[in-house]
Amino acid sequence: MLQPVIPFNKKVVKLKPFTMQNALEFYYLGNDFKTIIKKLESFILTKDLNIVEKLYSLFYLRDSCVGSMINTPSVVIDADVFLREFDEILDINKKVKVDNIEVEFDYPYNFSSTILDETEIIKSVKVGLEKVYLNKLNNKDREALINSLPSDIDKQLGLFVKENANSLCIDVLIKSERLRLNYSSNTFVLFLKSIFSVVTPHSYRGYIFSLSRRMHDITFLNNSTFVDIEDYLDLYIKENEQNKNTGDQTLDGF
Repeated sequence: MLQPVIPFNKKVVKLKPFTMQNALEFYYLGNDFKTIIKKLESFILTKDLNIVEKLYSLFYLRDSCVGSMINTPSVVIDADVFLREFDEILDINKKVKVDNIEVEFDYPYNFSSTILDETEIIKSVKVGLEKVYLNKLNNKDREALINSLPSDIDKQLGLFVKENANSLCIDVLIKSERLRLNYSSNTFVLFLKSIFSVVTPHSYRGYIFSLSRRMHDITFLNNSTFVDIEDYLDLYIKENEQNKNTGDQTLDGF
């Protein structure tokens, strides 16, 4: 288990390691947004994180288990550099009141499966003494609560999003150009999927076949991180070179 400390609030997060088996699963994941979100969040064992905390956690996971350089056909990022951007995060929390209803805006808690859902910015709704956190509600009750809010709240939400536009998104380098990804868009979800899509069935078989000659426990290899697999492969190649030089072709597996 990984336990990074989020730098801007010192919160300790528990993460499940991303393994070689997980890397293969991402290849077959498809483009259903709810499925992708469920898979991404399955690695975050700590509950009730907002989306910025989740983003830091997933990049830490990627850096620790796959490596810092993210170099896909469309994305070039150094995860180490990206993680340093989280040393200080702007506090954007704001409460607005209309009649006897108080609505709290903040960084969204949930990844969005829609094109752009600004209502994810609504953190809580307080009517009188009763306060409800939207991330605790099921979809039906959440939708009913949002639809019951006065129209003035919607206007305030639009203003909040406009005022905090730079805080509610990230800029990533896409083919030498910067692309702005909104936290409340499904494009953001596809971006996160892409940074964990590091093997194809062909490359996966190549890794496992090469290492299984020396390490016969396939389950062990599948449960190893991508970083570990590359280390094992590097050691295996060096061992083969040494054996060639000494004439020793024995491979003692385990």
